[in-house]
Amino acid sequence: MIRLILSAMLVVSVAFAGCAAPQQPSGQPKKAVEPKKAAAPAKAAAEPKKAVEPQKPAEPKPVAAAPTKPAEPKPAVEAKKPAEPVAAAEPKKAEPKKAAPPKVAAAGKGMTLDPTKDARVFGYPSENNRNGGGGTRLRTSGIQRGSGEISLIDFDHAALKAFVEKNAGKEIAAKLVLQVMQVQEGPGKVEVAALDSGSDWTEGKKTQTPADKGEVTFLAAQHDTKGWTTTDGKPVKDLRELLYDKKADKVLTMLNSKSAEVSDKDKTVTIELDAKLIEHMASDPNNRGLVLFNRSPLAKVDFSSREKSGSGPKLELAVK
Repeated sequence: MIRLILSAMLVVSVAFAGCAAPQQPSGQPKKAVEPKKAAAPAKAAAEPKKAVEPQKPAEPKPVAAAPTKPAEPKPAVEAKKPAEPVAAAEPKKAEPKKAAPPKVAAAGKGMTLDPTKDARVFGYPSENNRNGGGGTRLRTSGIQRGSGEISLIDFDHAALKAFVEKNAGKEIAAKLVLQVMQVQEGPGKVEVAALDSGSDWTEGKKTQTPADKGEVTFLAAQHDTKGWTTTDGKPVKDLRELLYDKKADKVLTMLNSKSAEVSDKDKTVTIELDAKLIEHMASDPNNRGLVLFNRSPLAKVDFSSREKSGSGPKLELAVK
């Protein structure tokens, strides 16, 4: 467009110049006026700059991902078992405290022993498999009638042996002290004898109810485990047969020379024990303690057992 305008202006200028110039004499011809060179066309308009292409975002370099182990499947959670109903706790029976091992007295001095075990056993045919080791009562009653009840008491044989050995050659005095609970149809003569058997007995925890396995009864030193036997191991029918002859009038074991006539007026009974009986208990491996019984046809004489706190039997030893 610019070039067209400039060309038109040039033509107009040449035409105007030809009309205005004076004519020269015909003598010398004038040089023809050279037309002016057309101005060099203006530089072409600057080409528009190319639009800056947007830079491509740098492609992220691929980072090699560390290979991950596939997650191991978790074991299925087992369904919880429904809680079992809690059984109501049975009331615990108060058990007697075990006597602490006695300190053996020095030579010439006395010593008192508590029982290591005691039990009441029943000779009645309907009750002879019962145990009375957990009761507070030790009873003696008419053993000659084919029924009756007997009480067993044992003490620490090692302590007895040590006491006797320390006082060898000296006269020993011993007493069995019993607290009276009740006397029915008395008085009753209570006797003491050595309980000698090849079978040791277990106290038990019952109070005149059927014995558990291993508990002492009239029929066995350990119910359903070990019957009563003589010192040489011969089985016997029951405790009566171990103590009496067939006529039930003679005691087969070592009988203490002293006894006690007990009435309902008595509170405490003391039975003097023979020195030879104490020595027998201390030295004979088949001795299982003492047995209390009475031969009265009707009298029932009851003493406190070691389960009755502070009132149980005592064995008092002294040196004369």
